[in-house]
Amino acid sequence: MKKEIFIGCFLVLMLAAAIVNIHFLTKLTDNVVNLIEDSEKYAGQGDWETAEKKAEEAARLWSDSDTYTHLVLRHPEVETAMDAIYGFMEEIYAKEEGAAKGAAEAAISRMQSISAIEQIKIGSIF
Repeated sequence: MKKEIFIGCFLVLMLAAAIVNIHFLTKLTDNVVNLIEDSEKYAGQGDWETAEKKAEEAARLWSDSDTYTHLVLRHPEVETAMDAIYGFMEEIYAKEEGAAKGAAEAAISRMQSISAIEQIKIGSIF
C-alpha cells in the first residue's frame, strides 16, 4: 500500500510541475510576443528607435531565459525561436517596414507554436 501512495503522490507532483511549467512558458512567450507586436507597431509609425529597443528587449528576454528554455524545450525549438527573433531584429535595424511586418509574423507564430506544443491535451496524455 505504501508503494501505491508514493506513486500517487509522485504523479500529483509531476502534474503540478507540468502545470507550473505551462504557466511559466505561456507567460514567457506572451511577453516576447507583446514586445514584438509593440516593436512592429512602432516601426509602422516610423519610430525606429523605439522599435529597435522593443525588439532588443524581446531578444534579451528570450535569451535571458536560456537556462529554463534549454531545460524544458527541445534545442531546435529554442534555436528556431531565437533565429526568428533575430530575423525580426535584422529587418528592424534595416528599417524595412514591410519586411519587418513579415518577420514579426514569423517570430510571433514561432512563439505561439512553442506555447501550444506544451499545452496539456487529451492526446498527449493517452
